[in-house]
Amino acid sequence: MALLRPKRTVSAPARRAATAATAASSARAHVLDVPFAMRAVASGAGARWEAENGAFVYRGAALPAALSPFVPALLSWEREIERTLNGDAERPAAPPTGALVPRPHQLDAVRAIVAAAAAGRPGFLLADDVGLGKTISAWEAILRLPWAKTVLIVCPLAVVAHWRRTVLAMGDGGRTVVLMNYERLGKLFEVTAAQRAKIRTKKGLARAGSAATFDVVVWDESHRCKNPTAARSKLAAKLNAAARFALWLSATAGQNPLELSYLAPLLASVTGSRAADL
Repeated sequence: MALLRPKRTVSAPARRAATAATAASSARAHVLDVPFAMRAVASGAGARWEAENGAFVYRGAALPAALSPFVPALLSWEREIERTLNGDAERPAAPPTGALVPRPHQLDAVRAIVAAAAAGRPGFLLADDVGLGKTISAWEAILRLPWAKTVLIVCPLAVVAHWRRTVLAMGDGGRTVVLMNYERLGKLFEVTAAQRAKIRTKKGLARAGSAATFDVVVWDESHRCKNPTAARSKLAAKLNAAARFALWLSATAGQNPLELSYLAPLLASVTGSRAADL
């Protein structure tokens, strides 16, 4: 015979809290881009840090006006998290908003990149000089790769806006594009709560974390990865290993051979050597 449990009386405030929690869990998730110094402001306006998603999230039908300054920019990682949390269908291709037409030297670069991808190379180094439009060449090449459905673009903070304008001006071809600066690479690594408690550095994150997967990864100013012992280089190497194709952009890829170690997979493919030997 089952034991009878005593009937528990639930107070009105507790019932309201439970109802609110249920409604919040089923409401739309608004993922926010909150600077560290503004976290208290966002929390006061109803946003909550969700460690499992690595972002501040407000759950409700409409975003409060106080949180509108934290709406993430187009092509951001936060936008992609929001789409995933809400189960949004794949959005249609965004048509070009400008009239950017690649110049002849940029088309030369496009053909070389596409040829490298067709040949099964793991990537390509575009080392055009400063001011020749590597951004346009790279994006036009990606638009010509029919299998490139998900694209990660990593660049210095100062040129994030330039990349965003270029992609929007040329159209995204229906691709999922995530644009971020080098300092935020850790956002792309998933770890368990137990692992996170033991991780003290970004190098530890690269060792323990599971990297997000993209078809193509673009590294603008890729010489920032020239130090193989730096945390960003280790994070980048793991992202490249999970991708089908990497595109490195730099007018100063390396001043000496030791600064080219981040290109080891490409050099190994070209020379027939092992990446570990390089």
